[in-house]
Amino acid sequence: LAGAINSGLFSRIPIFARIPSDPTLHNNLKARFTSALIRSMSSAYFLQDSLVTSYTDVADRIMIICSGSVAMYLPNQATPLLTLRPRDSFGDNSVLGDPRWA
Repeated sequence: LAGAINSGLFSRIPIFARIPSDPTLHNNLKARFTSALIRSMSSAYFLQDSLVTSYTDVADRIMIICSGSVAMYLPNQATPLLTLRPRDSFGDNSVLGDPRWA
């Protein structure tokens, strides 16, 4: 299961992509890391046009877009800075203690 999720869902997340996937390296570090993350994963569903998080909120998780899209805006701007689609993510650095959603 960890291998399937790692190759499908986590493979595009930069912080996970940097973990070596050599099966001879410390009992496959990438699969063990993925297995640990799976145990703490949860799903969240948001209605269209709802606020997922604010730049003032502390980043405490990685958000992976599984369906739909998420538009990111700068404060007081009407045009999205960028739009995230399935398999994109944000909050990646929160696992390293970075409190920003960037």
